[in-house]
Amino acid sequence: MIQVTPQMRIRVAVEPVDFRKGIDGLACLCRVALGSDPFSGAILHRKNAYFYKTQNGARVGDLFMSLIHTCELNKVNPFEYLTELQKHASELSSDPDSWMPWNYRHTLQRADAT
Repeated sequence: MIQVTPQMRIRVAVEPVDFRKGIDGLACLCRVALGSDPFSGAILHRKNAYFYKTQNGARVGDLFMSLIHTCELNKVNPFEYLTELQKHASELSSDPDSWMPWNYRHTLQRADAT
């Protein structure tokens, strides 16, 4: 289960969208609804994901882009976060919830205190 904290920003579509308008039509709708540039993050990646050589490559790219964007929304440096995950791989596998971008700083503090 994903834990939601007050610092997290979650965007949810609540109305149907006509995808026949393409990425530019979707971008216009996002710009109006969100009041920000949708090409500054994840939506831009979705447009570029069509150009991966394989479907698996697109899945891996989507996974990393999702992770990076989640870090940015939670004001976490993605590179530092991924580095800490590598350093604490054994702890990560035993308790993945505590290593989510919005939790991992507290987990590191607890580990340093012991």
